[in-house]
Amino acid sequence: MPYLHLRKGKDNQTLHLSPFQIGHPYAVIEELFRDYSLGDLRRLMEDIRETCMTTEQSSFHRAERRADYLLFHRRMEILFEIVWIIALQREKARCRHMRNHSNH
Repeated sequence: MPYLHLRKGKDNQTLHLSPFQIGHPYAVIEELFRDYSLGDLRRLMEDIRETCMTTEQSSFHRAERRADYLLFHRRMEILFEIVWIIALQREKARCRHMRNHSNH
């Protein structure tokens, strides 16, 4: 698998990020978790998964498509969880920084 920076083309470009968001990715992460808890994201993903797996839509009739979707779903759950960890680490670091500077 190529390194991310070597992947070129329209499919590997951001579509929904503003220039500010591109320059401040941690702000985007923090905004996500201001709007949704980790449990909220899990419940939403479960609702989407259940809908996709029980729909009559033809793209999910083939077992390979369902397997691809389940792998994608799992990867999204892992992504949400690691982003959650990053957000928690940033928050803890910010609190330590504030505590250290308030003692001076």
